[in-house]
Amino acid sequence: MSIQDRLREERMRLGLKQAEMAEAAGVGFSTYQTYEQTGRFPNADTLASLYLVGVDVQYVVTGKRSVDQLSDEQQTLLAQWGKLDERGRAVVTTVMQTYNEHDAGGEN
Repeated sequence: MSIQDRLREERMRLGLKQAEMAEAAGVGFSTYQTYEQTGRFPNADTLASLYLVGVDVQYVVTGKRSVDQLSDEQQTLLAQWGKLDERGRAVVTTVMQTYNEHDAGGEN
């Protein structure tokens, strides 16, 4: 997934329109559109402004979610995962993979 895709994904996660995201970023609408459409990368000031409205800038740049941008439920799951030994992690991973394979295309 590209930076432009992740930026679009973050905008949609926050429920913002492109015009609202442009305003939050402090850039013009057409400038913001180029970020999502052409992959032109926002500068540090723009990213800092987007961070203030809840954009996971680390995710946009690297593709890895920032822990502080995870929901409470996701943070709890990660904390529980961290308490598992190797065998427990293998069991949980197998259960999730099996569930996702059998539920592929179905409603979750």
